[in-house]
Amino acid sequence: MKEAERKRKILYHQHLTSRCDAQTAARDVLALQAQFLRHAQMSLRLRTRDDSWKQWVKQSVKTRAFRGTLHLLDAEDRLLITSALWKDYEHRKYYMARYYTPQEEQLFCNAILDLLQQGICGRREIYTRLVAMGLDEKLCELACSSWDGLFAVLNIQGKVMFQHAASREFAYAPISLRSDLDACRKELVYRYLKGYGPVTLRDACYFFGWKKKELEAVLQKIHNVHMSDCSGSTVYELPEEIDAYPRIPTAVFLSGFDPLMLGYEKHENPFLPQRHLRRVFNLQGIVYPCFLYKGNVAGRWKLEKETLQLQPFEDFDALQRQQIEKTAKRLLQPARIIWADAEVKS
Repeated sequence: MKEAERKRKILYHQHLTSRCDAQTAARDVLALQAQFLRHAQMSLRLRTRDDSWKQWVKQSVKTRAFRGTLHLLDAEDRLLITSALWKDYEHRKYYMARYYTPQEEQLFCNAILDLLQQGICGRREIYTRLVAMGLDEKLCELACSSWDGLFAVLNIQGKVMFQHAASREFAYAPISLRSDLDACRKELVYRYLKGYGPVTLRDACYFFGWKKKELEAVLQKIHNVHMSDCSGSTVYELPEEIDAYPRIPTAVFLSGFDPLMLGYEKHENPFLPQRHLRRVFNLQGIVYPCFLYKGNVAGRWKLEKETLQLQPFEDFDALQRQQIEKTAKRLLQPARIIWADAEVKS
């Protein structure tokens, strides 16, 4: 398989050349990373053919999911994704084990759940109630920390979720997790291949946060996985009956924390030249909005009010700028466009 063919397939599966309704797009990318809600909203908007993304966001579930980070999920996928992932974080003692004994963690979690069931949802008020119960004040503060504290434990376990996409407060919303972990993982990896393929094994490990042997074991259970060579790497995909995939667009705009950037090992992402890696992924964990030119990341963008600022990573001539602006106007509808000087790296 040639690299260009792989890119055409990925852009199609990501609905960047096959825009659709919001639910289909959201479920095909599995989840939208949502530390910053505006980026999740924009990622979905850029994949949908209408305004259905607005209603989808209102009905979505915000919870911790892949790699322990905040995501928006389709409500229909909460059970599958939580059931497939919660054991990962339990095994790795992902949460507050260095601060709490198992007994203390259970005590605090039960107390928080009781308060949530009473309708007490504000973390500051929950903190006050926990202290009033005579619990250790420092541990109460940790439990209710702004980085979710023990709420993250309950979130991953499927016992609570955020009240809505824009909320920082939680609601009591327990689900009975599926016990068939292997089947959940198989279904999730199958859907990852459907929405992100063709992918390498390293891509899948990066996306799920699993070890190579774990991924290989799951892939072996999916009987119709097709493997091929692409630029010296083995890529995995699902067979499909499509005569021809859409060509690679001249320009593609991606939001911050976009699935096209997060779905692949960042040092091997086929769309991200490595010389631009730190311009998109900074060292503080931020993934910036960027645009592709002829299939490769070529700049960043920022939309403030109605002004679109474009920061190219290379020199574009007048015609190339016109091509990029044409796509920007169609997708982002800015009142005006400003180009910064090119930051060229060899």
